[in-house]
Amino acid sequence: MSLLIWCVVLALGIWAFERFYLRGQRVDEFPPPPDPEAVKTFARKDGPGPEHQAVVNTVRELTAQISQGVSKHNLRAARMAIESITDQRDYISEFIPVNAGGVPAEWVMAPGADGSRRFLYIHGGGFIMGSPKSHRTI
Repeated sequence: MSLLIWCVVLALGIWAFERFYLRGQRVDEFPPPPDPEAVKTFARKDGPGPEHQAVVNTVRELTAQISQGVSKHNLRAARMAIESITDQRDYISEFIPVNAGGVPAEWVMAPGADGSRRFLYIHGGGFIMGSPKSHRTI
């Protein structure tokens, strides 16, 4: 019985440590950047344009392809679909491949971008699918 009590106390202690210490401050408690130009909002008065609908349609098509591969338990088909996302697309940005501690990554440098500023994007996929190439459009 005492072993059960110790296990419950240990579990509660780990939960409390994670809940109150590891999570840190809430994001909404951080102040906005001091430079107002660092935050930009894009909006159209008459709603999303035709370009937006084209992107939505493309994402729906790709989602259908990926879902079809996953539903048939064909991981290779799903991976090929997600890797094809950027095929036949032209970019004006420069892609610089790098090795991030054994993980393939890349710097994406837009023309005229300030090289001293960075944005870190980590895609989902749980090491099952996705790569820098597949997520360039994002």
